[in-house]
Amino acid sequence: MIVQKEGKLFDVNYPTSFANLLGPYNGLNIVGHMWKRMRRFIVANVLKPELLRERVNFIEDMVIEALSSWEGRTVFVEDEARAVRRRLEP
Repeated sequence: MIVQKEGKLFDVNYPTSFANLLGPYNGLNIVGHMWKRMRRFIVANVLKPELLRERVNFIEDMVIEALSSWEGRTVFVEDEARAVRRRLEP
């Protein structure tokens, strides 16, 4: 599993637009020491079962709403992902 090897098996290289969309400290672009710190934070603070129970329904409803708005039109994934991300920001 790649995450267990802390990104040392290969160099992560996504298109610049994708990296910009997700931000500089997203889980797909960080490696090494930063990956360890980020993973430790996520496991301790974000992946707590009680927090997940609270948020999963909200996120599911938001995604279903976004998907239903795609019917009958051309969808640009980058724009849609950006819109969903904005809705998740506090």
